Amino acid sequence: MENTKAKQRDSENFNSRLESFSQKLEQTESWNDEAKMGNYYAEFRPYQVNPENYEGKMRFWKQLIKTYCEHKGSAEFTIVELKKAFKRKNVSPYCLSKVIDEMLANQEIKLKDQFLEPPEATWSGWAMNLLVKKPLKWGINKVKEQVMTIRDETTSYVCSEVVNTQAEALHTLFEKSYDTILNKEDILSRAEKTNLSISGANLAMHRLMCENRLWMEADEANSKILCKFAAPNAKVTPATELEKSIYTLEETEKSLERTIDDLEKEINSTTTNIKQCLKDGRKQAAKNHLKKRHALEKNLEKRMGVLESVQTMLSRIHDTQKDKDVLLAYKIGTDALKNALAGSGITLDSVDETIEQMREAIEVHDDIQNSFAIPTKDVLVDDEDLEKELEDLLSENPSGGDTAGGKTSPPEKKTEENFDEDIEKRLKALSFDVPELSDTEKSLTASTVPH
Repeated sequence: MENTKAKQRDSENFNSRLESFSQKLEQTESWNDEAKMGNYYAEFRPYQVNPENYEGKMRFWKQLIKTYCEHKGSAEFTIVELKKAFKRKNVSPYCLSKVIDEMLANQEIKLKDQFLEPPEATWSGWAMNLLVKKPLKWGINKVKEQVMTIRDETTSYVCSEVVNTQAEALHTLFEKSYDTILNKEDILSRAEKTNLSISGANLAMHRLMCENRLWMEADEANSKILCKFAAPNAKVTPATELEKSIYTLEETEKSLERTIDDLEKEINSTTTNIKQCLKDGRKQAAKNHLKKRHALEKNLEKRMGVLESVQTMLSRIHDTQKDKDVLLAYKIGTDALKNALAGSGITLDSVDETIEQMREAIEVHDDIQNSFAIPTKDVLVDDEDLEKELEDLLSENPSGGDTAGGKTSPPEKKTEENFDEDIEKRLKALSFDVPELSDTEKSLTASTVPH
């Protein structure tokens, strides 16, 4: 049922994209050039007649086919589809078969059946495919070409360049979800929100699977296809049983949450009905709705208990995974430290020896500094001798005269009386010459002297 809805939705999107592509072509300048487009729509003339025109015309159609595939979101196309998309004034191009042949020869496109061949998982399978299957199919196709003179224009082709680009875009879209199991339906639904159609996403997923960047496995019990993307620049590994168990629990959690949400809505609706019945006076009907609400509430309580158990189990699993990662980080760090110590040549004995040598060097240095700090004997002077010498200098004769014989007499001990007598003697000894004053000066002096 879901696949039918998806195909119907994809068909509707295809029609809208085809219409928008036609409008886009009509807006281009070259599309309205009658002479140029008349040449492009006609059959190819022999290459020898005009090589430049032949190559230019071939490039035009190749690029237009790629642009069309990118616009519609899928690398798949048929000649019938191209004729409809490239129709101009009710005229379809007559040269598309020639373009398709050259693109097939240059491996720019592939038959869809060939593209969808499953990748060979072993060397023997690869050799069988290369040496037996492919030559056999090539021979069958050659016989078909000789027997059938008319090309089947409904044959599906896949543009290699476009599918590679779309595969990269799809992988980038889910690069943060690598190593996580996803449901294919969820992937297709999310891809639809980008420029990828459902058919384009399927082709892109097949390309990633062939490159070992996507793991896919059918879950027959639940009718689902499980997928797992590889990390950037890495190859994908098949999902483990633990990852599948986590996926199952997460899907159960989502289902329970949806069920609980529906039950809560139904309980609210039943409560509204009870109130309405009471308002209308229908007591028995209200009682029946009340019984229903009690049953719903018991069911809700049961579901919430199951949800809590599932969430607890998931939380413990994730915690275990984190503990495992932490333990692995410890182990890696320990190994790295051991390797660093081993590579540096550092050992406990070498550290002890170096520390001991450093201590000895410090002791020698301290001894040298202490030796410089001790003054010599000739320089040593007693503080008492210095004090005595200073007192002698202070008590020297003030006149600075020498005694008879050139020897300095010892200083006399002066008392306060001796000091006064000495001062008087010095004052009397002071004398200085004063010139005689004239009579006028004397009179002036006398008049200024106070009485």
